[in-house]
Amino acid sequence: MDTLVKFGPKEATREQRQALSDRAAALNATQDRKLSPFAEQLSQRYINGELSLAEVNAQLDAHYQAQTQKPIPTRGADGILAVAPRPAPAVTKARSLSH
Repeated sequence: MDTLVKFGPKEATREQRQALSDRAAALNATQDRKLSPFAEQLSQRYINGELSLAEVNAQLDAHYQAQTQKPIPTRGADGILAVAPRPAPAVTKARSLSH
């Protein structure tokens, strides 16, 4: 694997990638944030040299974008699983009905 193409000079070795990952985790901890299991798995693959940081970011973007596009199932008062309604589209300009 050619680490010079995939990784910058500050992330060329596993130890450097681990240090960067640790630093990011520490920054997140100061804001009471923790990586999701999916993000944690991608982070480990980055540390191992399997993915570049750009590849990690692309996979995270795709994953969470897909998550936000799915309707979230909820349970009604009767306990039956239902899908929350989608918000109505915004109207940008109203037309007059009179001629």
